[in-house]
Amino acid sequence: MNTNRNEIPARLDAAFWALKPFAEEVNRMLEGIFPVPNEGAAWAPSIEVVEGEKELVLRAELPGVDPKNVEVSVDGDVLILSGERKETAGDGRLRSEFRYGRFERRVRLAEGLDLTKVTAESADGVLTVRIPRVPAAEVRKIPIVRK
Repeated sequence: MNTNRNEIPARLDAAFWALKPFAEEVNRMLEGIFPVPNEGAAWAPSIEVVEGEKELVLRAELPGVDPKNVEVSVDGDVLILSGERKETAGDGRLRSEFRYGRFERRVRLAEGLDLTKVTAESADGVLTVRIPRVPAAEVRKIPIVRK
């Protein structure tokens, strides 16, 4: 019997390594469904994603964040929202439950979106990102010419 509690029995170690690719694949799939904040970020804004017939709209709550300190980018099929909420020093604050520092959210995008026409606007502490859909190709009948 193994008396060292820090040692992992060989069977458990082998099982872990056998399941690791499966766990990574599940995490990758869930990331697209339930976007999660970057682990290195100090905080992450709440978001909502609405899928319409003509566009996909992502809204992020960013009260107190200057739009100059926010970046929206697309890397492959991932929309990246990052930035920073800066803390103001010397304002006489006695207590604060606000979160400050860098943030990042990554959202995997579905196919059929025109990633060259992404727009972003900020109003009343809410960032709105719009991504139009690529128009569906119309089905055309091709006449057959007999020769």
